Amino acid sequence: MLEAVKLAESKDPAHASIKANLAAAKLGPDVARAGLLPQVLVTANVANNKLEQDRTTLNGGLITLGGTTDYDSNDVTARIIQPLFDLSAYRQYETSLLQKSRDEALAVDQVQRFRMQVVSAYIDVLRAEAALKLAEGREQTLNKRLEDAKIRFKLGTLPKLDLLETQAQFDQTRSQRLTAQNALETSKNVLASKVGTQQINLPPLKTNLPLIPFVPIDQKGWKALAQERSPSLVASRLDIEVAEKERSSVQAGYLPQVNAVASVSQRDVSGGDNLAISLNSGRTEQVGVELRWELFGGGRTTNRAKQLAQRNEALREDLRAGEINLGNRVGNLFTTAQNDAQRVKANSSAVASANASRNAIEVGYKLGTHTILELLAAENRLQSARQEQDNAYFDYLQNSLNLHASSGVLYYSILARYGNVFNLTSGKSETK
Repeated sequence: MLEAVKLAESKDPAHASIKANLAAAKLGPDVARAGLLPQVLVTANVANNKLEQDRTTLNGGLITLGGTTDYDSNDVTARIIQPLFDLSAYRQYETSLLQKSRDEALAVDQVQRFRMQVVSAYIDVLRAEAALKLAEGREQTLNKRLEDAKIRFKLGTLPKLDLLETQAQFDQTRSQRLTAQNALETSKNVLASKVGTQQINLPPLKTNLPLIPFVPIDQKGWKALAQERSPSLVASRLDIEVAEKERSSVQAGYLPQVNAVASVSQRDVSGGDNLAISLNSGRTEQVGVELRWELFGGGRTTNRAKQLAQRNEALREDLRAGEINLGNRVGNLFTTAQNDAQRVKANSSAVASANASRNAIEVGYKLGTHTILELLAAENRLQSARQEQDNAYFDYLQNSLNLHASSGVLYYSILARYGNVFNLTSGKSETK
């Protein structure tokens, strides 16, 4: 089972998508941190300009300024800005850290769900194989009963009605075997789509059908574990913190932003005979501090803060609902798994009783004290008991592992522990 999960995690595109989204989420703080680091800007401009001015004479008309001047200009400016105080940007960075943690929790939740999907597909194959094995065994047994019934009918020791009933049950069992074969192929296809291979040969279960002790041992302990470890609840709690930080970031918009600024500009002018234009060439260096303070933005900041406050309240209610729903789900899964364990024990006794009854009636049939219909009925009861025993055990496995997944603790160690129910000495899981 563990090998199948690991193989699926390396092959299935759904798991690859989870990993890619997680990698993208981890870059969030790096993106937000950029708002706190220096910004370097370089601008360049090449233009042909036309300047029209009123003419002015100086020194009794010896110097004339103004008029129309055509000239070319080349401008290059390098500017560096370092935020000194930008609370909004800092709050956004803090928000990004929480968002990263939230996305990591969501990824863990998706991985738990993915593993449970693989486990369910794996158990469905086991269930289908067990059903096919029972159907094939029953078909072989009924084939022998039918041959014996035909011989007895020819000898006149078996009524025709009993022969017809035996034939009908044989035909029905053959149909059930074909249905079981189809169900097995369908289940294998589902598992193959996860693990990326059609070669699936799972090991058989141990004959004693071992039950794995629960840790914690009671429903209260499982509910407490789920409240603490469930990645979906962890993500919901982080969502609330993210909303709080987003609100703080918006409210920081009431405060000014202070930046240290340094710039270097080079301007070259050519063409034209306007002295004022010619004197405009040169290099400018500037170092200083700038303040930006939005005093009124149409109520955007206030209304956005109110909006986030309402969203925060909604998230808190969602968290409460999630905690209640998860508690109910975990409690139901624990109770169901416990009941499944009791079903396994009860059905083991039922199989033993049905087998003893079948053996006794078979002896009576050979001695002539029981009819073939009584023998068929006893064998059908044994078949039903075995089917119920198998289904109870597979339900137990699935609900137990689903309990771990819902609590956020479906780890490799848990999968390895439940893998001990398989008889690996009789065969190996082949999903390569």
